[in-house]
Amino acid sequence: MLLKREREVKMRLRWTAFCRLPPVLQFGAALLVLVFALQGSSSPGFAQEAKEDVVIGQYVKFYSETLGEEATILVHLPYAYHRSDMTYPVLYSLDGDNISRFSKSAATLEELNSNGRIPKMILVTVANTDRIPIRLDSDPDSSQALDFLRFLADELAGFVGENYRTADYRVLFGQSNAGLFTVYSLLERPESFDVCIASSPMLGWCSDFIFNKAEDLFEKNSALDNSLFMIYGQDDYERVTSSVPDFAEILKSKAPPDFEWRMKVLADEGHVPYTSLYDGLKAVFSDWGFPMTRAEQADLPEIIDFYRRLTKKYGFRAQIPFGLLLDVGMSRLREGKIEDAIRIFEVGVEEYPYYGGAYYYLAEVCRRGNRAELALENYRKALEVDPEYPRREIILRRIEGLQ
Repeated sequence: MLLKREREVKMRLRWTAFCRLPPVLQFGAALLVLVFALQGSSSPGFAQEAKEDVVIGQYVKFYSETLGEEATILVHLPYAYHRSDMTYPVLYSLDGDNISRFSKSAATLEELNSNGRIPKMILVTVANTDRIPIRLDSDPDSSQALDFLRFLADELAGFVGENYRTADYRVLFGQSNAGLFTVYSLLERPESFDVCIASSPMLGWCSDFIFNKAEDLFEKNSALDNSLFMIYGQDDYERVTSSVPDFAEILKSKAPPDFEWRMKVLADEGHVPYTSLYDGLKAVFSDWGFPMTRAEQADLPEIIDFYRRLTKKYGFRAQIPFGLLLDVGMSRLREGKIEDAIRIFEVGVEEYPYYGGAYYYLAEVCRRGNRAELALENYRKALEVDPEYPRREIILRRIEGLQ
């Protein structure tokens, strides 16, 4: 099945400057530029500052047999996706017609991954309307949640798997009524998603239905290898605050031991707290980051073993963060352990063969260790991989000095 690319969402931002901003400012800047891009607006100042476009997402359409209509999704791919051969877990986010939520979700993924807190992930957002699992008198279009779940878990996930390099690990994120649907999807088909993150789930629309479904699921399954994270504000809607705590009591008393769940209530917050996805992903991948207290003291075998264990647990490759290798490698260099530092940066090249910086730092350590030929080879490789690498001028001077 071929992808039909409708249009790209481009932001004219200098990526290096953008990444230095705090997450909230990243989101604001991304959203501002995204609005300009969608409106077809341009600014002379913008054009002069930009080196190249940064694509944060792409609309894709395909026909859904389940829904009987054309479905539109918005996809964000992790950094260097097209230059690597890795497979990635997928975050499916509901309410995909909301551009501000999409850009915020993309920024959240990049921020957490750049800090080594979560793996790189593919983001797929999809618009949904049928989120209530029972028929409501006030909503004649309700009660079609099961059809949407079939579309999401079978058809959409299959389409994404055919057209992108995906790992067998899925996360579902929903807010408000979509948060209710997220909880429902876990109870209806727990095998569909490994993790469900529900922000301010409106369980009050059908609390008895949800409670009964949870009790039935837990009674029939003595083992459930799933994770659920729920978050809401202390000043949230009554349909959240009056039902989610009761649901949590069912989880406490009847969920099987291997079923992981957490609930977080934020003071001075209302409906759908801003940090919902950020907090949810940190909780789900709480063991992902290498302990900062060990970062500079750790030896290479300890680091490799840590990420091998993560790979075994999650079922997809856990990539060692380059920032961690950089910290440990430079620490060994300051200690005068040149050979140890070279080996650490060699692992950096193995992990990030598409990143010019990996070759640059290996070359720098080789130069200081009087390994001129190896230094030259890696300086040249850095520019071959990334001709616009920010330290290009330094590299050219290094090459000239070593020849």
